[in-house]
Amino acid sequence: MSIKEEKQMTTPRAFMATVEIQCDICGKIAPHSNDEYAWGKDYYDRIGTVVSCSNGYSYPEGGTITKIKFDICPECFKGHIIPFMATLGAVPRKEESDW
Repeated sequence: MSIKEEKQMTTPRAFMATVEIQCDICGKIAPHSNDEYAWGKDYYDRIGTVVSCSNGYSYPEGGTITKIKFDICPECFKGHIIPFMATLGAVPRKEESDW
């Protein structure tokens, strides 16, 4: 669950910003809320989990997309989501990146 609140910043306009990310399964609060890798111990520890579905249209002049997302901590992803998907016969795809 992402908790958003309107904050007045030094910019001349108010905007919505994520101030807290909480696991939708266990309720654990992520150490960071500023990007998709919210679950790492620090800025260099890149741990992110996303369970989502995007649906919409994209045209040269614009488009619209609706996203449905679940905020899930790495422990619940490994302990609940992966085993559940395995009961359905799904096998996770592993990707590695080096830079």
